[in-house]
Amino acid sequence: SVALKGKWEVSQYMSESICRFIPAKDYADDLKTVHFVYETEHNSLKQPFLRPLYVLFLVTDGSATLKIDGRSHKVEVGNLFFVFSGYPYELESDGEFRYLYISFFGSCVLQIFERLGINIKEPVYRGVDNISEIWFSAISRFNEKNADFLSKSVLMYTLSFIGCEGGREEIKQSDNTMLEMILNYVDNHYRELSLTLSSVASIFAYTDNYLSSIFKKQMRMGFNQYVNHLRIAYALRMIEDGCGSVREIASESGFSDALYFSKVFKKKVGMTPSEKIKQRE
Repeated sequence: SVALKGKWEVSQYMSESICRFIPAKDYADDLKTVHFVYETEHNSLKQPFLRPLYVLFLVTDGSATLKIDGRSHKVEVGNLFFVFSGYPYELESDGEFRYLYISFFGSCVLQIFERLGINIKEPVYRGVDNISEIWFSAISRFNEKNADFLSKSVLMYTLSFIGCEGGREEIKQSDNTMLEMILNYVDNHYRELSLTLSSVASIFAYTDNYLSSIFKKQMRMGFNQYVNHLRIAYALRMIEDGCGSVREIASESGFSDALYFSKVFKKKVGMTPSEKIKQRE
């Protein structure tokens, strides 16, 4: 195996491309890695590329321009960047350009992207060149027995760096774009008891006050008001379907307190949940 000495010194031991195919496993798994590749002959490859998988790249030598979804991004040594399933992309480079990449897929990928804020508008991450030795060490030790463990561990370890502050390419988004992302998140998680203004603000790297101001400015209502609207609408559907007691309906709708649920319900519907249930009967 390669002895790791310096920041990029390991790359001098690898002058040819390396491609490792990860064998399929029989057991169920939410995240599957497919290829672990060290590419040294990029300029000979036919473009544009179009992959059915998600791919995380680590640039090891040179620089290039990533073109994806109508945008251009500069990528250079030490940068990580993503390409996305079903989206064509190009990597334009005038000189030597080498990189490592891991391709992957799975039912949990979109949840991971949502959690870390990974999206096609901002696919580049900087300031993570200290992980290069981990990638090179892993691919040099790669074999059929450790393929899935090794590739997945490198992928997950790298994603942990993306969860830290300071890695994202600085691209400002409008309040409208951010609100759309926030609404999409809330619309998919409003039934969770843990969903609060603070929890959502933390996910999108905002302060509570700033997120609250965006909501009031764009939606003409407060964050809690919007969430309660979704929760009460869900509770009404449960009642109409004949599901559960008041306490069960409150919990399933995202309310941790049945008394508070009843108070909010009466304010919005004009009667208590119990009265609504009796009316249905």
